[in-house]
Amino acid sequence: MLRAVVEQNHKKAYIDFNSSWDKIHRSLRHIGIQKNIDQLKINEPHIKVHFTKDSGHFYSCLRQLVNENDTYFAVYDACHILQSEDKEFLDYLQSRFNKNEINSIADISITKDLYLLYKINKTDNAKWSFNADVLHYEQINFLNKTVLFTPSRIDRNTLPHGVYFYEVQHDDAHRGIMTMIGHHITVNFWGSIISSQKIGLDRNGYREIDEKKDIRFLDKPVLTLKEYLNKYPAKKISFER
Repeated sequence: MLRAVVEQNHKKAYIDFNSSWDKIHRSLRHIGIQKNIDQLKINEPHIKVHFTKDSGHFYSCLRQLVNENDTYFAVYDACHILQSEDKEFLDYLQSRFNKNEINSIADISITKDLYLLYKINKTDNAKWSFNADVLHYEQINFLNKTVLFTPSRIDRNTLPHGVYFYEVQHDDAHRGIMTMIGHHITVNFWGSIISSQKIGLDRNGYREIDEKKDIRFLDKPVLTLKEYLNKYPAKKISFER
C-alpha cells in the first residue's frame, strides 16, 4: 500500500495508489485536477504531492524510486504489480533489487514482463493470474460497450462460459496508454477486459485501438463479475466449470 496527499489551491485529496483508477480520479477531481492519471506528472506545476504511508519492503523501495517526471499512472501500475501473490515473481523482483537492476518505476513493469516471458518459456502457460470471481473491476466504455477492466491478469479457467475476454497492451513508453487488445498479451501487458458483448478482432486475434477515441473511463462504482453480468447479461452464461 502506498498513500499520498495531493494539494492544489489549498485543497487536499487523500489517495491510495492501490485503489482503483476510478477512485483516484474522483479524489483528484474534487480538488479541481481534471487530467487523467496517465497524463498527470508528479512534478505538475501548482500541485504538491506528499507520500504519507507505505507498507512492506517493496512499497518502501517503490516510494524511493518515484521520480518527479513519473506519472501518477506509473506509480499506480507499479503498486498493482506489487500486489501479486506469486511468491516466485516476488522473489525474482527481490533478486533484481539486490543486483541493483531496479532503478526506476518503469523497471518494475519491465521486470513483470520479463518474468511472464520466463514463465511462458518454462511452462507455455503464464500462471501469474487471478480468479475472476474475487476481483473488483472498473467500468469503462469501450467502442460504445460497457465493459469491465482490471490491471490484473485473469485465470481464464475461472471465467464463466459465455463471456468475452480480452487482454490489453500498453505503449512501449510505459505511459499507460492502451494500444491493442487480443486473446493473449505477453509484452507490455496492461490489464484484462471482460465483456458481455463480442468485440471484433482481426484474423490473428488482435485489434489496434486508439485510447482517446475508443475508450472512456466511466465515473461509476467498481463491480464484481457477477454484479456486471446481472446488469449487462450475456446471451448464454454458465458458471459451471
